[in-house]
Amino acid sequence: MAIAAASRSAKRTRSGAGWRTSRPRYPEDHGEAGLPGTASSACWWSTRPRDVPSPPRIRSGCSYLARRPSCSSSRPWDTFGGDHRTTTPVYAPGGFGSGTLDGVASGDLTMGGRTKPDGAIDYRPIDHTCANFLSGLATLTPENPLAGLNSLAKQVRAAGITRVKGDVVIDNRLFAPEPDVETNPTTIIINDNLIDVLSTPTEPGKKATFTWRPQTAGISISYDVSTVAKGKPTAITATPGKDGVIKVTGTLAADAKPWLVTAPVTDPAGFARTAFIEALKREGVTVDATPTGPAPEPPTQTPTGDPVAKLVSPPFSQEATLILKTSHNLGADQLLCLSPGRAPPLPGIRHPGTGFESQAGPMCLMRL
Repeated sequence: MAIAAASRSAKRTRSGAGWRTSRPRYPEDHGEAGLPGTASSACWWSTRPRDVPSPPRIRSGCSYLARRPSCSSSRPWDTFGGDHRTTTPVYAPGGFGSGTLDGVASGDLTMGGRTKPDGAIDYRPIDHTCANFLSGLATLTPENPLAGLNSLAKQVRAAGITRVKGDVVIDNRLFAPEPDVETNPTTIIINDNLIDVLSTPTEPGKKATFTWRPQTAGISISYDVSTVAKGKPTAITATPGKDGVIKVTGTLAADAKPWLVTAPVTDPAGFARTAFIEALKREGVTVDATPTGPAPEPPTQTPTGDPVAKLVSPPFSQEATLILKTSHNLGADQLLCLSPGRAPPLPGIRHPGTGFESQAGPMCLMRL
């Protein structure tokens, strides 16, 4: 891996194991890139590890030559290296009889939802994060977006916990919301904070069929997409509404391939809470609290002690590959919020002082 400072006049050339990159020809307003107040000299440092191919050169709503992904990935890589992993633990801080079970989220970008059997993070050349910008071209990975939550739930049950008498709380205070960052990065992310809706044509004049993921009790789909004649325009939109209802409307040509659109998760903490409660129930852990609705307020202090469950992310080299190859702006912006010096300490949250602040952000609290 090599790090090189790019200048205005520099040209893109190979240099050993890395790349030297010139500044993009596109507008240099940092506010447009979601990086207000970031020094130019800091933003234009870039890294290119040996195993990270060049990102796709698509100038669209998803990318400005991937300048955000490259500049935000460089500092964590330089500080921690490609082998760094993020751990999401679940604690029973006072023992099973104390009535409390705390989980700790870490800013894990994929939460096990893209992890392949070999441990690598899966992605597609045009990933679902760009589905609404590159219409008809995006595809889905086959992995279960809820795999990480399922793993944590299985471990909680294996630890001997069979009932949660209280509530499940998602603690999203690891870093404060950044209103100037357009992707609205959050500390807890499931399926890139997106609901995927995949439509398949039937016969002209009939409704298309659809599947959607990840499914939870807090989300429902109102679907009205008609199949039209071959060669006719395809246009589908997915719009979030009240009470978790996503309205999907449009037309789909009879000769079109399955067509993917996405809708944003408007309450990532509440969505993750519902999904985790449902994962616990699937593993035989009874949760008395209603799974749907907004996430309750987080605890004032983070737990200590040995975890009863934990999810370990793939190495950071895999996350960087995902960010760079797919121009994953949400992941890039989340790294900016997690990088040293960007996330101020918050009351009751342990911060390591240097490194990923994501090592110690509380995710949930469950009262047994």
